[in-house]
Amino acid sequence: MVDHQKALINVCKEIVQDGVLTKSEIVGLAKWINANPEVRNSWPGKPLVKLLKNVFADNQITKDESRQVGAALQSILRQWAKRGEQVVAEPNVTVEVVDAFPVNDERDAPPPGDWQLDPATDRQISFAKSLGLTIPTDATKGKASDLISKAIEQRDNRPATSTQRDEAEKFSVEIPRRATFAEANALIRDAQPTWQQKQFFKRAEMVFPNGVSRVLVGKKINQLMRQPDIAKKIQKAIEDEQKESDAAELELRKEDIDRYGLELVEEFERWEKLADEIGPYVVIFRSGKSLKVDVVELEGCEIEEKARGKSRVVLDCLFPKRFGEDGEKWLEWEKERQLVTSKIEFVGLLEDSWPRCNIEEIEEYESVISDFERRAEQLLAGSRLT
Repeated sequence: MVDHQKALINVCKEIVQDGVLTKSEIVGLAKWINANPEVRNSWPGKPLVKLLKNVFADNQITKDESRQVGAALQSILRQWAKRGEQVVAEPNVTVEVVDAFPVNDERDAPPPGDWQLDPATDRQISFAKSLGLTIPTDATKGKASDLISKAIEQRDNRPATSTQRDEAEKFSVEIPRRATFAEANALIRDAQPTWQQKQFFKRAEMVFPNGVSRVLVGKKINQLMRQPDIAKKIQKAIEDEQKESDAAELELRKEDIDRYGLELVEEFERWEKLADEIGPYVVIFRSGKSLKVDVVELEGCEIEEKARGKSRVVLDCLFPKRFGEDGEKWLEWEKERQLVTSKIEFVGLLEDSWPRCNIEEIEEYESVISDFERRAEQLLAGSRLT
């Protein structure tokens, strides 16, 4: 196994080992990948770069995006644990997200890509308005990102505001007289209690001590956790939350079964589990009367309702698209297409068969396709859904 692949796996382990994912850890992961560009060409670096580009696209990391990163890291470690190269305990952590706030340093972002040419997103436009900016209607993601970055830089270099000083006073934090907006924000952020700390008091059925710094709240939590009755209450609250979540999922599943039937729901669940993993996958599927072979990224899975109750499961996929210029040829993952699962004859992780494949190199891609076309009969003799 390639050394840089193991190095990235170790970085992923370090990030999730405490069960908490912070904005700074996401930025740190992006910086590590930037400093080790060789990991971008194979699993798990390639899908991580794709995900991080989307996360950093509008200069803001939301909690939902942070949870996506957390889920991806755990998925990577689950896949690593299943490999025969090295025995690794499968991770069992709950990633909780804290300090999700705008990214201010352009150096934090992964290398730019084709996302810059897409239209500006609604979230970019909304965030720009909060900064006093108006994004042109024909602006691309890249242009909007540049405008937002400049606006953030200008704002951060301005003097700290009276609102910031009032906020800091609540946590007994002193903001220096000549502090900038960014410096004041950092002081306030580092003093504010985290989401996990607030959740602790909620689970303990205790009133949260508002206006108290993160450090003091942490000390209070450490004292409370030494009390057996409090520790038991916290554990029970976590178990109850999990039971409630499981019950809600079961209820939704029951509704789906009533609507689509058990067989279709179970098929959807199998494919949904596969789509949640990090690819890419090689697929053999029927198109008309012929068999096609291609490499795809699975973006999602859904039940598509058809007329007369003939619903079906479809996969949202990204296919590689060929490009050429000045004698150079390459691939980009931008060709969107849906695949009907009933037409898929075989699907498997590309990494399992081509562990060192750089799928962005067109020669490697064509070699993969050629190889799997030769092996089609053998593969079709096995399981359709691996």
